[in-house]
Amino acid sequence: MSFGSINGWTSNRHNSFFAIKEKNTTKTDGSIYGFHLLWSGNYEVSIERDSFDMLRVQGGLDSTLFDKALKCHESFETPWGILAYSPKGEQGLSLLFQHFVKQNILPPLARTKTQPIVYNNFDATGFAFNEDKIHSLMKKAADLGIETFVLDDGWFEGRFDDCHALGDWMEGKKRLPHGLRGLADYSASLGMNFGIWMEPEMVCDDSHLYQAHSDWVIHDPSIAPYKAHGEWTLDLRKKEVQDYVINAVERVLSEFNATFLKWDCNRALSDVPLTTKNGSFYYDYIVGLYRVLDHIRQNHPNLWMEACASGGNRFDLGALSYFTSCWLSDDTDFYERSLIQASLSLGYPVSMFSNHVTLRRSNVMHRYGSLDSRYDVAFFGLLGYELDLDKLTLQEYQTIQDQIQTYKKYRHLIREGDFYLVEDFYTSNDATFENTDGKEAIASKLIKLINPTPVERRLSLKGLKDDTLYTYHDRQERLTEPGKENEAPFSEIDEGDAYGVTFASLGIPLAKQWNADSATGKEAYLSDFSGRLYFVQQKE
Repeated sequence: MSFGSINGWTSNRHNSFFAIKEKNTTKTDGSIYGFHLLWSGNYEVSIERDSFDMLRVQGGLDSTLFDKALKCHESFETPWGILAYSPKGEQGLSLLFQHFVKQNILPPLARTKTQPIVYNNFDATGFAFNEDKIHSLMKKAADLGIETFVLDDGWFEGRFDDCHALGDWMEGKKRLPHGLRGLADYSASLGMNFGIWMEPEMVCDDSHLYQAHSDWVIHDPSIAPYKAHGEWTLDLRKKEVQDYVINAVERVLSEFNATFLKWDCNRALSDVPLTTKNGSFYYDYIVGLYRVLDHIRQNHPNLWMEACASGGNRFDLGALSYFTSCWLSDDTDFYERSLIQASLSLGYPVSMFSNHVTLRRSNVMHRYGSLDSRYDVAFFGLLGYELDLDKLTLQEYQTIQDQIQTYKKYRHLIREGDFYLVEDFYTSNDATFENTDGKEAIASKLIKLINPTPVERRLSLKGLKDDTLYTYHDRQERLTEPGKENEAPFSEIDEGDAYGVTFASLGIPLAKQWNADSATGKEAYLSDFSGRLYFVQQKE
């Protein structure tokens, strides 16, 4: 079998990380091999079992669109491959990669500090915002305890939809009379940092940049260039283009005191010149991109940078050498996101997952989910919010305040602790996410579908000390349903003491799931696609 990508990025269809395990390997036992490419462009992987029952695995640059002839004494460096082996099953491999990526791949900033909680305005406003609307969102974000306000697409001159003005990066004073500096100052006055969205690799044909340098766009002279997402791609192989992008990004960061950069990339590469002299085009593009990113990272070591490539298309260790976080997917539905995070946790630390609580209904699945259920999943990563704060009910406002206070109290475990995927929706109706440092732990117990004859609910955890006594309690959640948010009661109380060995073997019993035949008022009122968050502390 083989898989890979030929569209210029590592792709959210087939991630460049993969694993191979023996037939009977489980989460905690058996042999498993994991493979990573330290690369952000085209790649291919082939896995073949030969006639002698030997397994051959190859991975590297995509050979379909790559061809490079070396001159005498000339050298060429291929992307690095990273191989890990664990005899302790999937969890053993996951821990190996968690530690390796944290210690050796992530930028120093992400290794030593925890990214602030962010708010992004795009789901609330799209392109239809003005200064008053942003001020209102900023004020509410600060009141909620959010630490960085990230202004998304639409802030620059001529940008009123996704088909215009990319490339110039000059602030729009009609929409923002006091400019980005005014917003940054207002954000600072509220006690928040300021972040900005950019898509530096792209250009629109109505921009001054395109009018002056149409030759900077990737194109084949014999074919009209294909416009995707209303934009074309700048040719980052060219040093003058790299320098322009570097200067444009650094000007925005410096002039407006931005501490967070959301770097978007909304289209794949196309229109590559069809000549025999361009066999290394895709490779050279990524090398040019890395030069740009390296320059920005070196000059701004304290900048939080998020790789957001059209919903997870640049999610790889090459990107994570420069970015402090990656956007996993535009799908933030409770169930779908649980599957995505579970899968990626096998090869990546959750401390670089950009997880946002978004609309009441998923914009991909159109499935309703309460604020707390989405938070229970988003907790295991870098927390952010993307819903319209001006439309929150009082109960929702208070719920988010409590969520943020709770996350701040325990988020050190996301960066410093080990993540355990105790169970997942691929093999069970329940999923359990856990982060622990051995002394304390946080865990989400999630459920996919409820049934009228529920089995006993137990919380099993890993990574605790067998002979140590722990105390535990759950987080009280609002039991919301559409249209009844202001009438919602709190969830059941689960608390007690147990030894680490009990958590690891039997699991601790939880409040019985409600059913009509045995209602006493103390049951757990669960719904489809819901969960609970638990906190475990070593008892003195």
